[in-house]
Amino acid sequence: MPRIVVTATIPAGQSVSNAIDLSAGNAVFCQMTSGWTPALLSFLISNDNVTFGDFVDQNTREISLNVIPGTVVSVDRLPSRAGWLKFRSGSRFGPVIQTANRTFTIIADTSAMVTEV
Repeated sequence: MPRIVVTATIPAGQSVSNAIDLSAGNAVFCQMTSGWTPALLSFLISNDNVTFGDFVDQNTREISLNVIPGTVVSVDRLPSRAGWLKFRSGSRFGPVIQTANRTFTIIADTSAMVTEV
């Protein structure tokens, strides 16, 4: 499958990124920004880019990753063709404000275009 690269940014002073459309493909890797303020990385997912929900497992535990700045992490736990995706610094109960713009590079396997809004 071709690899598509798309970016999402958590703006300075915020804890949630813009939404990216992954309905046509599967996110595989995420390259972490090098200036990450220490926090877990969690996710919000939507089927319509309007109503977002916290990404949790079947036991209602929030899916989150411990991340290291400037590394690449696997995001293969995200559902296939997840729809709209946002990244969150911290957890749903403890968001962490980022002190500068934090841009993530997402590598997805897809034969169709992945778009950003």
